[in-house]
Amino acid sequence: MDTRAPTFTDDTAAQRLGQYNAWDIPGDTPIDLAWISKAHSRNPLAHRVLPHGEPSIAVRRKRGSKGDISSISLTICGPFQRASFYRPEPGEELIAVRLKPEFAAKSFGVSPADFFDQPPAVAPPELYDKCAASLRVAENSSCREIVLTLINDLLHAATEKSPEPPCEAYAASLLRQRRGHVKTNMLAATCGVSERHLRRRFMDSFGMTPKAYGRRLRLTNAALDAEKSATPSWARIAVATGFHDQSHMINEFKGLIGMTPDALHRERRALLAPE
Repeated sequence: MDTRAPTFTDDTAAQRLGQYNAWDIPGDTPIDLAWISKAHSRNPLAHRVLPHGEPSIAVRRKRGSKGDISSISLTICGPFQRASFYRPEPGEELIAVRLKPEFAAKSFGVSPADFFDQPPAVAPPELYDKCAASLRVAENSSCREIVLTLINDLLHAATEKSPEPPCEAYAASLLRQRRGHVKTNMLAATCGVSERHLRRRFMDSFGMTPKAYGRRLRLTNAALDAEKSATPSWARIAVATGFHDQSHMINEFKGLIGMTPDALHRERRALLAPE
């Protein structure tokens, strides 16, 4: 298993959006993203969370008015069927890793279907044991040190179980590799099962169908690709991210986010951290 991790600095962040920074985790691991959200003000702004099918495990710290740590806990964040607003509490820090859904339940006891569209929830008790080192480090260490420890804790926990991947796990992995651009009948054929069987297994495990997971992957990729430019070419992005055309992409944004791609782009660009 490839356990490489990036250097968690502003320069290496794949996403920088206001109080939120995220880093891609490369290689064959149960984790695809590490992210940190720090509420710096007494009245932190709400931010729009894009729809996604992957739950996150987060160390949640709260700081008092003088910067002292008042509480530390372990929480589960997401996933979300549609975009939603999240308003962090004053002084709240979330230091998290996002799990690939096919590993979430088997390796960590976090079934994506159980946490869909929920506010941050208390993590299952067994996760506290798996993440004991992370919780200790959180008492007096930086966010960077916490996220590195959390990755190590979870990679160690994941090595305890390595079952043969079922069809839905392989399908989820293939959907991410293809950025959501593969039809269910092709997935089923590749997995050697019927479409009906794959849809049922996927829904039971991940709380959504393969088609729904692919939709969210395409939409998120389109939104993130657009952030690379102040004036994105929506026609190019639509084709590159697997939509039939620009009109199809606009309709998907309206259905899952409630706004057009251009409106979302303006909203998110306004939050971009300064260069």
